[in-house]
Amino acid sequence: MNDQQHQNEAACGGSALTAELAGEPKQLNRCVVRLRTTMWADKSGLHTKKSLTFLRRKSEGFNVLEDDTSAVGAEGVLPRILNMDECPDGVYEVVTCNERHDYETGYIDDYDYRLVAANAKAVGLDAAGGQSHTSDGLEG
Repeated sequence: MNDQQHQNEAACGGSALTAELAGEPKQLNRCVVRLRTTMWADKSGLHTKKSLTFLRRKSEGFNVLEDDTSAVGAEGVLPRILNMDECPDGVYEVVTCNERHDYETGYIDDYDYRLVAANAKAVGLDAAGGQSHTSDGLEG
């Protein structure tokens, strides 16, 4: 670095990295949904429907599922929710998984989704998604 760059950094309060590290913490992004299964019969046959409803009051920041749906449509997003068929009806947080990175830039360029019980943070999950401990601190 030359003297001019040092003077510019001193005048601006440090480097761009320093400014980013000293800046405000990143906003928490949380997409919370309600999964509901409906079954019915009529004269044409038996039917089942799974619905994901956004719970906006429980969600925070950027809604990745809504944004991706507006870009590629529901038919492009729903098959990427890996565990939706195994989940019973309830409230879930949508998290990304299987993130794949561009080999040149290192940026995430593809990912899938997983539904995690919304109260899982209070219970605690291990890396495999299993229960690691209960909220009272006892191992389970």
